[in-house]
Amino acid sequence: MLSKLQKYYLKSMDIDLWENKKNGLEKEVNTKKNESRKTIIRKETDLEFYVNSDDKKDAVLMVLWDEPNIKNTKDENLSKQSHQLCNGIKRAFNLDEKSVCIMGLNKDSINEADRKNDEFLMKFTSFFKNKIKNLNPSSILILGNFPYKFLLGSEKPFSDMRGCIVENTEIKIPLFITYHPSYLVRQQTKKKLIWNDIINFKNFLILEKII
Repeated sequence: MLSKLQKYYLKSMDIDLWENKKNGLEKEVNTKKNESRKTIIRKETDLEFYVNSDDKKDAVLMVLWDEPNIKNTKDENLSKQSHQLCNGIKRAFNLDEKSVCIMGLNKDSINEADRKNDEFLMKFTSFFKNKIKNLNPSSILILGNFPYKFLLGSEKPFSDMRGCIVENTEIKIPLFITYHPSYLVRQQTKKKLIWNDIINFKNFLILEKII
């Protein structure tokens, strides 16, 4: 057992301490300052930070969207409703949890990083597409304009491509494009359109024997 004085000198030299406790091993971290510095480095260098994915490999369906950012009470309610709608869309395909991969893009963080670094978007796009290839889903459902532009880089407006099935030359997987759940929360009359979109995509997947 180390004395308090010994602990003080070891910590002053940035040496981590490990001690046996009744409940197992307990690690004493260096300082809060060092921990916050590690977090900043991770955010700037680890591209995984900008993607929230459950990383299910060989999923039948990948749902790709930008997750709503919670800033205040109003946005928190919008976020909850958007997630509920996203879960409802997922359930419409009648697939078990193992067959569906959810991938959310951190839109605000991506845009901020792009403003700070001209090369970020190119690096992240390459990383993002490779991640999808490695996860190897059989189909992708794109919800909203941001992931649509991000993945396809199409010159055609989202409104023209909504409800369409396309195949990217780099990612040879059928992609289906429809509205983002947040848009549906604001525009309740569009729910019928997205339901028709989902039914059409589901029928396509059945016809192609993907599901």
